[in-house]
Formats: sequence, C-alpha cells, structure tokens
Amino acid sequence: MQNEFKLEENLIILSAPTIQAILKEKNPADILALYAFYYYTAKWQKTNQAYASISFTKKALHLGEDRISKATKALIRLKLIERIEDRDENGRIARYYIKINYIWCKDTLDRYPQKPVGEDIPLPEIDGTGNQEGNALSVNNIIYSKVKTLPSKEKDTIHKDIGELFSYYKKQFLDKVSNTPPVFNWGACEKLARPLMKDLGLEHMKHLVDVYMRTRDQFYVDNAYSLSCFLSTKIIHKLNQKK
Repeated sequence: MQNEFKLEENLIILSAPTIQAILKEKNPADILALYAFYYYTAKWQKTNQAYASISFTKKALHLGEDRISKATKALIRLKLIERIEDRDENGRIARYYIKINYIWCKDTLDRYPQKPVGEDIPLPEIDGTGNQEGNALSVNNIIYSKVKTLPSKEKDTIHKDIGELFSYYKKQFLDKVSNTPPVFNWGACEKLARPLMKDLGLEHMKHLVDVYMRTRDQFYVDNAYSLSCFLSTKIIHKLNQKK
C-alpha cells in the first residue's frame, strides 16, 4: 500500500541498559540528546552511517561545539557509535560519518522475551567512570539487530564516485560561476545524488554538470548554480533534454 505506515522507519528505541549507562556519565542530558539526534538522523537518511556536520548538529540541538564533542566522545566510549572517516581522492579527510552500532529492526520484536510490567530488566555492571564489564549494550544484543549495510565494495564505490562528482562540480563552479568556493550541505546533497549516481553513473553526471554550468537559465542564475538545485530530479530531467 502506498500510504502504509512503516513501523521500523518511525521508531527510535533506547533500551534501559543504554539509558542507565548514559546516566552514569557526566552531562548525561547532552549525551542522551546527541545519541537520539544521531539515531534520528540515521533513520531519516535510511542508513546506519549518518552524516551530521557540526554546524547541522549545533543548529538542531542548540549546543556548542565543545559540548557536542564531549558527548560524542562519551558515546564512542560506550560503544554506542563509531566515527567513520571519509577521505577524498587526495587522502584528506573530507567528512565524518556517525555509525549507529545498534538500530532496532522489526524482526527482533518477536524474538525479544516479553516481561511482565514491573519486572526488573537485567542491567550491566557499571563503575563510577562509566566503564563496564563487556559491552554496554549486552542486553541490547537481544533487543537490536545490526542494520544490514551495502556490501563494502559497492558502498565504497558510491562514496568515492559521489566525492569525485562533488569535486568536479566545485572545480567547474570556480571556473565558470564564481571565484568563491560553493557552500553546500554535503549530507543532504549526497542523499539526492545517490539514486542519480546509481541510475546514470559518474561520467554521465559529470557531463550534466557541464551542461548545467553553460546553460544560462534564469532559474539557475537565481539559485547561484547551487549543487542542490542541480541534483533535483526536475533539473536533471531538463538537463538530459538539453544534452
């Protein structure tokens, strides 16, 4: 059904052991808010490796960079998240992704042993520093399933191709539009680019960038030849007709 409510895509579940582990940390409110935000962003982007820049996170949570950094380090220490580096063609770090290690999946609901209301849930041992025996998510292993990700080779190819496309766009923008480097939301644009790259391929998308930059359409001028404008389905369709 077209309007079917997809439960798995609309739930963000934190287990009692996860919350207890976070509450043992310094500034648990920041850590809990950040974890929920990363989890939400991963759901929104339909991946377990969310792209959430510092500026995007600061604006969403109204937290300073220092508080976000400290909360992120705590989440990494608790093994709730990992920070994944994505490098450009020159080996420099282009951006970071936040990998959510445990995301609830629908098929685990029936396998989780239901408990009567009020019955205690077993909790891991946590010392005063927030460290613990084993994984903070020992109980979560029952509740959650690891998200199925793309095969690493396919995922790496897509990331590399998108990075190359964005680098090509920036070069053409500097050559033909402005001496000031373009500013764009990498995560949002990558989400737009991914299906286009799968359908059209890197070389064809580069060709469309060329068409885009040499077309003096007033709409493109008004939008300063932005990357997000270029990646819209409507614009790609128009550019395909021009080629």
